[in-house]
Amino acid sequence: MAEELRPEDKEEARAGGASPLQALVSGFALSDQCFTIEADEGPIAIFGHVRLPDGEGSPWLLGTEGIERHWLWFLRNSPEIIARVQRPYRRIYNFVDARNAVHIKWLRWCGFSFAEQPLKLGPETRPFYYFWKETP
Repeated sequence: MAEELRPEDKEEARAGGASPLQALVSGFALSDQCFTIEADEGPIAIFGHVRLPDGEGSPWLLGTEGIERHWLWFLRNSPEIIARVQRPYRRIYNFVDARNAVHIKWLRWCGFSFAEQPLKLGPETRPFYYFWKETP
């Protein structure tokens, strides 16, 4: 699936210091739970959550162009996806590449909050926004 990731997902992985394959493998290996979204053409996304040392969670999702082909299903099911990732934690948070307008728009739509200023992260020192969501 690494070769099939959306260009934005590949760029974000590289900016964070990982190849697309490394991002998928480490996400899977570090996650407390990992889920695959499948369509007729096969897997279109993998997501999960990593329990952090502070007891909070770090959500992640890597997707293929299949998400765009199945955008209506994906948007309708996003609240359940986020709830599944968020369930074990008081707060979930991560960073998103500031260039990734589609991810940022989706995360905002899902109710995540964002830091006002990006931080320069990774070997490319690209700007990344810190985002988070509290459990109600």
